[in-house]
Amino acid sequence: YTTFEKTWTQKGYPNRSKAIQDLIESFIFQQPSNKNITCLLIVTYNHHRADLEQLLHVQHIHMDHIDIITSFHLHIDHDTCADLIVLRGPSLYIDRIETQFRQVSGITFVRRALIYIDE
Repeated sequence: YTTFEKTWTQKGYPNRSKAIQDLIESFIFQQPSNKNITCLLIVTYNHHRADLEQLLHVQHIHMDHIDIITSFHLHIDHDTCADLIVLRGPSLYIDRIETQFRQVSGITFVRRALIYIDE
C-alpha cells in the first residue's frame, strides 16, 4: 500500500478513481478563473489582535464582483473568533479576497471549501 492508497481507503472513497477525481476537482477549484463558484470561506482570528475594520473592508471592497450570500460569526474561545462566509462569484475575485484576508493582522487561518461550480 502506498500512502495514497491508505489515505483514500481511510477517507471512505469507494475506489481509487473517485479519490483521483476529487483531487483533480480540488486542484481546478484552486485555480483562479472567471468561472462562477459558490464556496465557504473560513476565517479565524484573535479578536484582541485582529484588525476588525480591515476584516470588514476586505469583504466590502469586492461587492461589485461577488455576492456574500451569508456570514456567520462564532466565538471559539475567549480570544478566538471565526467568520464563516458563503460567497458566490468568479473564483478570480474569491481568490483575491482569500489572499487579502491572509494579509490582515491577527488572522490565524483562512481556508475555502467548494460548495458548487456553475456549469
